[in-house]
Amino acid sequence: MTAQANFLSGNDLHDFCTGSVPFARGYIMGVADLNDLNLGGVDLSGQTFVQRQFICVPQGVTGQQAGDVVCKYLVDHPEERQNPAALLVYKALLAAWRCPQWKSPPP
Repeated sequence: MTAQANFLSGNDLHDFCTGSVPFARGYIMGVADLNDLNLGGVDLSGQTFVQRQFICVPQGVTGQQAGDVVCKYLVDHPEERQNPAALLVYKALLAAWRCPQWKSPPP
């Protein structure tokens, strides 16, 4: 048996989106809040930590809107729902509100 740290799959979150909306919204907002942490990596040329923010949620967006975006993503992408819910929340928010400096993938 292998250890698994992912408590919720996309299938689980999809079920919550249709059955326990307040739970789904709370989970989604919690994962979205992680975006405000110091996500980044080491700049190897200068050996310094560089903060990166990939999701830029517009001012005024509500938890309900973020929940709607993620729940719609889960409906539109059933082929991905076996993946961890947190990953799918991130992918959905990234698809909706990618920061301008990251609009095109690096070469």
